Amino acid sequence: MTLLAKIKFFLIKTIYLFAPVADFLFNLVYLTRLSRWIRLHPLPKEFVEHMAGKIDIVRRDLYEYIVVKEGLKNESIDYLEFGVYKGASLRWWS
Repeated sequence: MTLLAKIKFFLIKTIYLFAPVADFLFNLVYLTRLSRWIRLHPLPKEFVEHMAGKIDIVRRDLYEYIVVKEGLKNESIDYLEFGVYKGASLRWWS
């Protein structure tokens, strides 16, 4: 049996030991990726200045900013929403 085969055999036989922490490790990995994405895609400076002084930033504020910034007041748009819970944002755009 080669060294690589021995390592694979060992991992297959012992991987169940990591099951209790697997979800935590997956969350850690994805939070790291999310953090990197947020750092690479910051909010526009105009939006941050627009929201300065507001206690809670809600999605509607972001939508209104996008409408004004992109000149969409009387324009038709295609809006795709994945994972619709109660459809609040879909109703806002329609």
